[in-house]
Amino acid sequence: MKKRIWELDFLRGFAFILMVFDHFTFDLSILQTTVWWNANPHILSNLCNFAINYRDSGFSMAIRIALISGVFIFVSGICGNLSRNNFKRGLKLGIVAILLTTITAIFTEISGVYITIWFGILHLLAFSILVTPLLLKIPKIINIIIALIIICLGIYFGTINSTVDLPKILMIFNFNIVASADYYPIFPFLGVYILGLVFGNIIYKNKTSIFPNAKTTVVSPLLFIGKHSLIFYFAHQVLLFVILYIFGLIFIL
Repeated sequence: MKKRIWELDFLRGFAFILMVFDHFTFDLSILQTTVWWNANPHILSNLCNFAINYRDSGFSMAIRIALISGVFIFVSGICGNLSRNNFKRGLKLGIVAILLTTITAIFTEISGVYITIWFGILHLLAFSILVTPLLLKIPKIINIIIALIIICLGIYFGTINSTVDLPKILMIFNFNIVASADYYPIFPFLGVYILGLVFGNIIYKNKTSIFPNAKTTVVSPLLFIGKHSLIFYFAHQVLLFVILYIFGLIFIL
């Protein structure tokens, strides 16, 4: 990509800010019910209770799917049309995803708080990007049909509470057999990625911004975050929980 499309970086930056807040509430709710439970009432009790109530609300779920993960996945689909080497990009992201799983698994063992990420949004995006070269060879209308089928099947799979001892690898298809602190299965979220891929192929056919004169200095911080979203995502996912965990050990327990 010779010149970055600023609005895509803006959307990623905007979604990232919302993601930090969402993960902050997740971490507080986990810590409140595990590490900090025996210290009630404490100085963060009200904040933790807010986080728990927020996480249980339909509003929280809507924000998480539509404005956070939905934006990241859809924009990543758009960018599948802009990358010179999707295989290399997907492989790189896959390595980062595996590293994130390793770090969170180690911290789970050390802390006793389950925060292991087995198939989170990075794993999903790595898989999606790796299959992008194949998807780009398929006619747009067929991709749309495939995407809708994947989304519908994913919603259906998510309603199944299987009592059968299935292989754990099936969790990637939305059979949530293994608990994962961050969970974005191929069904239905690959469908969102494919829709973004089709949209990008149509709207960004010339690989240039559709709002070339709208960029302002006001959005520059979001553009910076969006441009380096992978680094920010990886760093905040680990550091946010560690900082809160240590804070609890020092000031609460």
